[in-house]
Amino acid sequence: MTFSCVTAANVDVVETIEGVLIGAFADHGVAAVKCIQDGEETFQEIEESVKELSKGGVTNIVNGLSHIGQALEHLPEEFKDCQSAEAILDDFKYLVEEFKNPKQLVVHVGYEILWYGRSIYKDITGAVANFGEGHFKDAGVNVGDIIHILLVQKAVNRPQYTIPTAEVEQLVEGILVGTFGGDAKAAVECLEDGEQIIVDIEKAINEFEQGGVTHVVEGLKFIGEALEELPVELQECEAAEGLFDDFQHIIDEFKNPTELAVHFAKEILWHGKTITKDVKNAQTHFNAKEFEPAGEDIGAIVKILFVDKVTTFIKDQF
Repeated sequence: MTFSCVTAANVDVVETIEGVLIGAFADHGVAAVKCIQDGEETFQEIEESVKELSKGGVTNIVNGLSHIGQALEHLPEEFKDCQSAEAILDDFKYLVEEFKNPKQLVVHVGYEILWYGRSIYKDITGAVANFGEGHFKDAGVNVGDIIHILLVQKAVNRPQYTIPTAEVEQLVEGILVGTFGGDAKAAVECLEDGEQIIVDIEKAINEFEQGGVTHVVEGLKFIGEALEELPVELQECEAAEGLFDDFQHIIDEFKNPTELAVHFAKEILWHGKTITKDVKNAQTHFNAKEFEPAGEDIGAIVKILFVDKVTTFIKDQF
């Protein structure tokens, strides 16, 4: 595939940048599009990035990401007097610095491909194909999604403009219902962000897919990390009152690999079919983006392994 020098009309430049902003920053990116004044330099850097990405291999991908960083570097100038871009400008310095550091980029690429490999490769091939065919907005969205996966969700200022997505809400609702029953459903209305929860659950699913006790236990540890976020997310929530009274014990159990392995072996013995079914269903539902039932599957695993145990312990004591 060959790429000519930039001769695109301004509308193509705008569409490319619009796609990047949407892919990276969602609704906040959409609001900033109207402030684009020129964008030619950004467009050129995106084109250079796509050339590198099209060659494949980690070195060329990192070179391509460096050009994305240079493209980002031009955008604050485009948006300097733009009120609609204020929500994303605070993160640009962080993003640009991250893209300028090749060693750090390699770490990011290696780590994120481990957890988000399909998404990143899909976006890379999508960016190359869409740009080559003149589908500039779609190519921009692919590039923006790469930015989002690699860095935006880690940006230090991200919490000030994120809201829980429908997917996160559905997943958390499922986890609460599966773990604590239908009465816990009301607590989801208090969710503030929840991004890290869905990230941890995706890591758990990736481990489950590899099979074997070691990977399943590793997956359970990531579920524990997701659970650790819940009391923080819902700490001011009246609807969640009483839900987390015994939660710290459950979280501590998930943090102990030896204890997890013992629990898993013991519960497989008594509840083997149920747990196996829930693990498989969680994979299927999550990969199909059916987040609420995936959450319920995760919650059912938590309930079988630990919640029922805590309840039994309390009854025995009193």
